[in-house]
This record gives sequence, C-alpha cells and structure tokens, in this order.
Amino acid sequence: MKTNGTLHELALAFAERHRHDLRYVAARRQWHLLEGVNRKPDTTLKVLNLARIFAREAAAGHKPSVEKKLRSVGTRDAIVRMARKGRLAADLPPSTDDPR
Repeated sequence: MKTNGTLHELALAFAERHRHDLRYVAARRQWHLLEGVNRKPDTTLKVLNLARIFAREAAAGHKPSVEKKLRSVGTRDAIVRMARKGRLAADLPPSTDDPR
C-alpha cells in the first residue's frame, strides 16, 4: 500500500480496512471484535497487532527514513488512537453475554 504517510491518512485507511470487524466502545474504553452480529472485547491486543501489520505494509516501498518512522510504535499507537475517534467508534448496546 503506497500512501503519503500522514497519520490521518493511515488512520482512515486502517478504519476502512477494518470497518466490518472492529469497533471502539468509548463508554467502556475498549476495542471490540465483531464476528457477524456478535461482538467480544479485545482482550488479546489484536487491534494493536492489526495496526502494527498495517503500518508495516504502509512502510513498504518508502525511503528508509520514512519506513523507519512508519514502522514505529508511535505510528502504530497514533493509528489506533485516531481510528477509535473516527469511523470505528461506536456506541454499541451491551451484549447479553457481557458480565458488566
């Protein structure tokens, strides 16, 4: 994936890629994995791993200095932070299997 590498652009692309399988529930301060009509909290940090993979893909083909920045933990965390405030944010009703 070739991008200009802006964090905003990366976060939008990450949100677009995962629009059907991730949601951030602000009321719980928690990412949820969507599986059909069911959702479950991300207790394994899968979202961070997906963002890491995404950032590495975005880094491919850039000059080394840009690639290093795009592969950084800071870029990964920024993508996740921005995505949770945008298209992946959701105010989902509590699931019936949720103990809270």
